[in-house]
Parts: sequence; C-alpha cells; structure tokens
Amino acid sequence: MKDECLKKTFPIVVTSKEQQEQENFPKHCLPKVVMLPSYPTSGNEIAKQLFALHTGLSYGAVIPKEGNLIYDWGGRNKFFTPFKNVCLANLKIPTRNEAALMKTHGDATQFASLAHIQNNTAPSYIIRLVRNPGDNLIRNLVRWSTENRDNNKLSKEQFMKKAKRTCNGILSTKHGTGLKWTQFHNSWMEASRRIPTVILHYEDMTSLSRVKDEFHSVLNFIGEKSRFAVNYTAAVREPEYVQGTLFRDACGIDKARSLHEITKEVTRDMGYSFDYEEGVWS
Repeated sequence: MKDECLKKTFPIVVTSKEQQEQENFPKHCLPKVVMLPSYPTSGNEIAKQLFALHTGLSYGAVIPKEGNLIYDWGGRNKFFTPFKNVCLANLKIPTRNEAALMKTHGDATQFASLAHIQNNTAPSYIIRLVRNPGDNLIRNLVRWSTENRDNNKLSKEQFMKKAKRTCNGILSTKHGTGLKWTQFHNSWMEASRRIPTVILHYEDMTSLSRVKDEFHSVLNFIGEKSRFAVNYTAAVREPEYVQGTLFRDACGIDKARSLHEITKEVTRDMGYSFDYEEGVWS
C-alpha cells in the first residue's frame, strides 16, 4: 500500500468532467486537505514556512477558477521564503493521510459549489489565519502600493505617510476594505460550523515567546507530527511596532473606533479585544 501511494500524484485539478479520473484515484492514498484561508498580509507565508519546517511536507494553494478547483503545488523542490537563511528544499508532496496544507485568499462561499465538496478531496480541517483588523488592513494596503510589495523596506516615516492615505478607503461604507475584510472572515466563520477549525493568530505566530506552543497546538489539532527541530529565531521576524496600534497611529483614535464598529462581531469570534479608550486591538 505504501509503495502504491508513493507513485501517485494528488490530482492537480478536480472538476466534474474529471469525476471518473478522481474515482479511480486510490482513496487510501489521498492526503488530508487542510485549508489555510487568510486575508492578504495575515502571514500565510510564515505559516506555510513553519508548517514545512516542522513536517518536511510541501504546501500549495487552492484557486477557484472557471468552475474548477485547482490545487497548485508551485514546484516541489524550490520554495521562496521571506528569509534568506531558511531553506525549504526537497519537501515531500503529502500522501495517504498526511496533511496537504492549501493556502487560499478566496471567500469560503467560492468553494461551496465546486466538485471537491462532492468527492473525497473535501477539506478535513481549516486553519483560520487571522490578524487584528487595524494592522492587517493598513499593512496590506501599504504593501500593495510599495515597490516589491515589501513593507519592511520602508522607513517608519515612509510607512506612516502611505498609511495615512488608506484611512478613508478602509472605512468606506460602500466599497471599503473594512467591509471586505469582515465579509471574508464571516464566510470562513460559517464554514467552521461544518469543518473542524482552529484559529492561528498572526500575533502569536510572530512572537518568539509564543510561536512554538501555538504552532505545536495547531499541528496536534490537524493530526500532524512535528518531525524536525525548528530554529524559530531564523524563521520568525518579530514586528518592530506594537501590534494592534497601527490604525490608530495612522488614522486617529476616532477612526480606529469606527473600524472597530465595522469589524467587532468578527474580531470577537477571533478572540481579539478592543480598548475603546486607547483605540487599539489586543
């Protein structure tokens, strides 16, 4: 059985037209699909990197496209990471009950009618990667206005200058990213009622004092083992700012309170609290 599974490649595209091919794929060779949904700039690169370093397993992405569900492994032996001193070469593509970690920035409702819900590639677990809305939205919008999409190359003054321009767009009641952020997380909150789900906070994942315990807890939840020792100092970069304060510092305390009103139901579910007097999340 083991040799048979090692020769198999998990189907890259799952569609209704390929149902016969899917049915012929040995069921005992299928990995556990573990979804990693996150709003952009919530740390999915760090989460995937830590997963690979712990398990030695490759990771991928799930993309809804033209009625298909595309599992994209992005190459087996070469992975780009945020840090030059971390090597993720020669990772194993998961098979037979191993965890296939699949990133997505897609709304959970995009997956509801796709073929994987109807066959054996339905997700076994969800790891909801979350970040407080103030930091998340500010960092994401500044990132996409920055060359090479890298906030870390900006000075504090450069970052705050760009951040101040994002405030009104985040709070817009028609097309604001605050509303989009809330809708995204609401969809996965609803999905968690059907699929076993664990929440992984960006703030814990980027804290050298907390990341080890938090990530081991996540691995235990999805039934995966930590096979290798991880150098967290090499893999994790702690932020130089106080997490939860960026929106207040860029946009002011009143606008921070307005963002809290838009996002409070979701942030409560995530386990965040908002200090109304200070205008910060923790």
